[in-house]
Amino acid sequence: MIIQFKGKGLLTLFIIILVVYPGFYWVKKINLKSNDAFVFSGLFFIAAIINWFVGRYCNRYAIPVQGHLFSKIFYSAPHQFLFQPMEFWSIPLIITALWMIIRGFYSA
Repeated sequence: MIIQFKGKGLLTLFIIILVVYPGFYWVKKINLKSNDAFVFSGLFFIAAIINWFVGRYCNRYAIPVQGHLFSKIFYSAPHQFLFQPMEFWSIPLIITALWMIIRGFYSA
């Protein structure tokens, strides 16, 4: 598998791994009896928030001031992961967390 990154973009992958996987481990280790989907979605929210702030900090000088939402999300950032700015990857993490919450309500 090829991982394409530019600048400090690989931090996105490390943030996701270092937040989500230890959380999975500790939830399974303590054998949590409540609905795991809500706890796991919280881990994805935390990873998304950390990734957003780290991405915005790393790309703080490259973000255009003028423009529409599309130009603020997809721009030529100096720090990218898989050809997208670092903070872009917080959006799929939040979507995954929301999906886990919705799925948790229906499985309960």
